[in-house]
Amino acid sequence: MKKAVAILLALSILSFPLILASCGGDGGDTGVSDTAAETSAVETIETEPAETAREDTKDSLPELDFDGAKLKVTYTDSHGGDADAINWTTEDTGDIVVTAQYERIRSVEERLNISFEIKKDVFNKMAASIRENVLAGNDAYDIIDSTQSALAPLVTESLFVDLIDAKYLDWEQPWWANAYMDEMMIGNHRFFLLGDISLSMLSYMSCMYFNKDQFEKISGSETDEVLYGKVLDGAWTIDELSGYVKKCYADLNGDGTRDEGDQYGVGVVTASTTDHMVFDSGIRLTSRDKDGIPYISANNEKTVSFSEKLYSLFYENEGAFLYPATQDSLRIKIPAKFIPGEMTFMFGYFYSAVFFRDMETDYGIIPYPKLDETIENYGALVHNSVCMLMVPVTCGQLDTVCAALEASCAENYRTVTPVYYEVALKTKYIRDDISGQIVDMIHASPTTDLAYVYSSSLNNFGTVMRTLMEKKTKDFASLYASASPAAEEKLALFIEAFKAMG
Repeated sequence: MKKAVAILLALSILSFPLILASCGGDGGDTGVSDTAAETSAVETIETEPAETAREDTKDSLPELDFDGAKLKVTYTDSHGGDADAINWTTEDTGDIVVTAQYERIRSVEERLNISFEIKKDVFNKMAASIRENVLAGNDAYDIIDSTQSALAPLVTESLFVDLIDAKYLDWEQPWWANAYMDEMMIGNHRFFLLGDISLSMLSYMSCMYFNKDQFEKISGSETDEVLYGKVLDGAWTIDELSGYVKKCYADLNGDGTRDEGDQYGVGVVTASTTDHMVFDSGIRLTSRDKDGIPYISANNEKTVSFSEKLYSLFYENEGAFLYPATQDSLRIKIPAKFIPGEMTFMFGYFYSAVFFRDMETDYGIIPYPKLDETIENYGALVHNSVCMLMVPVTCGQLDTVCAALEASCAENYRTVTPVYYEVALKTKYIRDDISGQIVDMIHASPTTDLAYVYSSSLNNFGTVMRTLMEKKTKDFASLYASASPAAEEKLALFIEAFKAMG
């Protein structure tokens, strides 16, 4: 198994989209790849060299000249990370990742003899703007780049081109996240494009951070002998996390009251923390039958057990502090506790590392915990704020656009992703070799669930566990009984809408 893990990690570095093949699956598939290592101690994992270096991987585009065609690109960034904001950068700021993106845009323009006319739109107005312009027949966009949460609900409104058989788009290439895109669809369709063309696909993957000094104080052992070892042994579970968190509480401000000014093990919110805990732990809300048709599969012993464990962490563990479910909590308050060592663990994403650039104390990176050791793999949910690309049905130069999309994704694969992953993420932010190996393992474990992607279309069933935690109850069976009929009705309509598209 150790050799298999080494090969897996080598593949994860070679190709992010390639390892997304684990995101789909039938029946009870957890939606993650085989990453749990059967090793008894933390060791340096030697990866085998790839057959073809990433930078030498050729695309299948022929020589093309589109005679100076202008492609109108409209994009938004969302509320997290620097990866979203630079995907269509129009200025080389000197930052190594921005420079790579800027050069990618110029390279594609020169190669295809095109030019991108890039415009940034307002995030929360994008969906309405697209609907209005496309339904009116306005040729306002050629390429749309915005968030999964904002635009996925538009999938059945016939606003976007089905690109599954589009010219120049080569789905056999490693830069396309095929299985992730398949998980978003019912039937043989492809309206949303994800892969190396979207850096936010990596930056929005979930991970946890831990303060090494604080962990050593509560564990009494070296971190690489305890925490990293548990992760690589496949033994990093919710119970393990809860046990460490419970040891962390101290009345730091001495006022005799358990409040925000005290020492804690972890800060939690009922929103995003809950979402990532659900899917990363191995829970599925939907599965697929033999024909690939999704159905709700959440009512089982594992989900009930998860709800009980999560409730205990949120409301019965004195080492966990519940924050309001706001961006202010996630991006300011919780990092402000973690950085000076007033919090041992922090739930986050890969992009969260940008908050720690000036952190003096060493930190490490680990995956979110599994439900228990019976779950084979760790998961890493790609947050719903991930940016994806679409082509509106009003586009009048589809072949040119598809060639530009293929060339852009390929160039990102060859030049941009390695810079972001290896330099900006692994070298710039990570402070020990073992963390780098753990990052590779998380990188190889992305997951999602159709109910999560289309939660707003399914009566918010994809975030049903949020509701449970907001109600401060662990009675999942009762909530499921009340929520599932409407969700199943919405899912049936959703499936019919997809079938109507052919």
